[in-house]
Formats: sequence, C-alpha cells, structure tokens
Amino acid sequence: MRRLPHSLDWRYLVLTGVLVFLGAFQAWAQTIRLCHNGHLPKKVLVVLTPDTLSIVANLIDTVAEIHEQDGLVGSDAFKLYIFVSSADMVAKLPNPVERIKQYCEFDTTLLISDFWMQDMGEFCAIERDGTWREGIFDSRRGRGLAKVMPHLANIWQQDYLINPSTAFSDGDYGGNIEVTPENILYYGDTMTSACESFLLRHGYSGRAVKLETSWLRVGHVDEYLSFIPSRRSPCGYAIVKADPSYALDLLESATDEDFAHFGSSDRAYFMRLRAALRNPAQWTNTSQAQNIRVNRKITEIIDRNVAYLIKRIRAITNQPYLEIPVVSWPTLFHNSNNGDAVVQCVANLPGVANHLVLRDHLIVPEPCFPPFKRAVEARFRAQGNKVHFIYNRTFHQNSGQIHCGTNVRRGIERTFITPQEAAAVAALRANFDRLHQDSN
Repeated sequence: MRRLPHSLDWRYLVLTGVLVFLGAFQAWAQTIRLCHNGHLPKKVLVVLTPDTLSIVANLIDTVAEIHEQDGLVGSDAFKLYIFVSSADMVAKLPNPVERIKQYCEFDTTLLISDFWMQDMGEFCAIERDGTWREGIFDSRRGRGLAKVMPHLANIWQQDYLINPSTAFSDGDYGGNIEVTPENILYYGDTMTSACESFLLRHGYSGRAVKLETSWLRVGHVDEYLSFIPSRRSPCGYAIVKADPSYALDLLESATDEDFAHFGSSDRAYFMRLRAALRNPAQWTNTSQAQNIRVNRKITEIIDRNVAYLIKRIRAITNQPYLEIPVVSWPTLFHNSNNGDAVVQCVANLPGVANHLVLRDHLIVPEPCFPPFKRAVEARFRAQGNKVHFIYNRTFHQNSGQIHCGTNVRRGIERTFITPQEAAAVAALRANFDRLHQDSN
C-alpha cells in the first residue's frame, strides 16, 4: 500500500499554493462528522486500470447482485463511480453493457492510475452556521490522487477541508481515520500530531481512541479492525478483528486438499508452517517457528487494542454494560524476515478484515485458502450479513486490500440500521435474558 515516491510536481505545488485560501474555509468548520460503515452508500469510488480490470468487473457484478437481492430503488440505490487510467479502459470491461450503464458512472476528467482510493481521505458532514452539509476531508496524500478530492468537492458541491499537516505521512490517510456507529473516532498511532489535533479540535475532542498501528508496514487501523452493521446485535453492529491465532489453528487442522490451489512455492511454504504447528519441537529456531511466534504476538496486540476500544466506547457513551459482539476472522501476517520482531508486518494471505461494507453486504478479499473462506462465511451468517468474495490480487500484492482500493460517499442522514431498530433488538435481548433468569 503504497510506499511510492512523493511526486511534488506542478499540480501538487498548485494545490499547496491554495492552502491559504482553503484555510479560510477551515476557519468556519465548527464540527466534522465522519461517515461510518452503517451509513447508506451513494457512490462507491474505484479506479479502473489494466491492473484493476478484473477487480472492477467483479465489483460491478457484486453491486448489481446487491441491488437485485435487496430490490434497491430510488434513494436506496447506489452506483460505482469509476475513475479511469485511459479513455479506452471502459470498453475493456467484460460486463454486459446494460449492467455497466445501470450501475456505473465514469469520470474521465482526470485520468489516474493511482488506485488507492481510501488513502485520499474521508467523506463527512460539516456544520456551517448551524447547518449540516456534505463534505470532504482531504488527507493530503498528493501523488496521483492530488486532484481527486478538490475535483469531487466541486462537482458534488461539497464543502472541502484539507489536512493541515505538511508531513505527507501515511498515518494521515483515510484507512487510518475511522469512526464507530456512535461517531467515536478511532485511528492509529502513525497519524501526525497536526492531523490528530485538527480532528480533535473540529468535533472529536473527548470522542477519540488512539490504537496501535506502528507495528504494521502501512500503519493503518483498517488493516485489522472494522465495524459492520448487524441486525442480530443488541447494539446494532459488531466489531470485526483480524485474528492470527485463529488462522494458525485453522492452518494446523487443514487437510492436504486445502493446499491444492496454491502454486508450488506457496503450497510448500504453508505446508511447512502447518508441520511446524503440528510438531513444534522439530522446528525450533526455524523461520516457520519465528513466523508463528510473530503471529501470536500480533494476536495479543490486536486483542489488547480491541478491548481498549470497547472500554473507551462504553466510557464515552456512558454505557458501561454495552454489549458489543466481536467477530474474529482468520488473518496471517509476516514481517519481511525481521525475526521475532513485530515490525513492518503485512497480511500474508489477503487480509479479510480489510473489507468493503455496503448496507449489510460485506465485500471481502478472497482469502485463497478454503479453511479461511469457510470460517468467514460461517461468521458472516452468524451476524446476519451477506458475503461476497472478490479476488483482489493487485491490491494484495501491493500491500493493500479491497477497502484500501475503494472509498464510499455515504449519506450521513441515513443508516442501514436505525437507532429505533437497534433499541428494539436490545430490548428484545434484555427481555430474553430476564425470562431466562426467571426460569432458573
């Protein structure tokens, strides 16, 4: 994800030159309210390049499937908003023409090949003179996406804010700026102090939780944590976390057939890892044993951070007994031959926790390992969500996943699960618990 050279060309110099003007806009930004995964989607942003052609084609089919399954029309319907690297890319899509026309919009004003849409910032609402308006927070990533956020703010008539930091840090990117359904900001410790201060000043003072992300190569909180809407949850949502220890358990119990789809080198690698799990004494001081230890340590880090996040949510909302389901999804990490050190870590197989949420549909990177896929499917069903797997090889090979390569303009005025529905589920659960206690 995205360790590309910073390109300070004339376009970005122009953008930097207008920061004084944009600062006048930021002066009146009394409050920012970021969108969360439960807000209904309006546009799903993605970039169509030769390398992402199959990903975009699968996304088109998935969006069509969601509309057909849920019968979405009117204000519930949404579209893919597709940037292209060249004008001829549209004709290369293999999807039926009518499906493309119905579910896609193409922006050919900017020809871009930088496909990390999530990095460029967040969609939000901004209070101005007592009125809430749709807005954009530009993370100031620059590079190949420098013009995108100002461009969208202009054509969609949205208020525009830009990150005040001049550090050009990966920690300020959109994948490291997330909010819970209660509008509590959670972000990684890789964020710059300037960006952090800006967000705290404009809406999130006393409503923010800093988590550990510096152990990751990219350093974004969306690599191991997300929130999904759930009608079966007493609070209306669940936390999804990456769980390396669960992944190791599934790997240890995997059959030879489970490795059949891997190429020869990958198959050999994961079968050696399975052997080390089954007979640790025979694999002492090997790279496999180191990898296992690193993943156990990462599990401890993730569990510690999820527990801290839940504790802070309860404290901030003044609900000390708020029940928040936590769903574990198998994810393996590796640390680029850094021994036992938990540094520069990145998902080994496609990281399923880094997924795209559209209503109660979850678009998940195909994990490329049957035991992982079965586990994710089963836990999706338990939460009442619908799963769509997408091969995102291009994203994964560049240290990102489907969430990193997309962004979503959401309607902040509407959520998939309304507060009334969440309250009804909570009341039903409380009544069930009371009856169960009375019967005992």
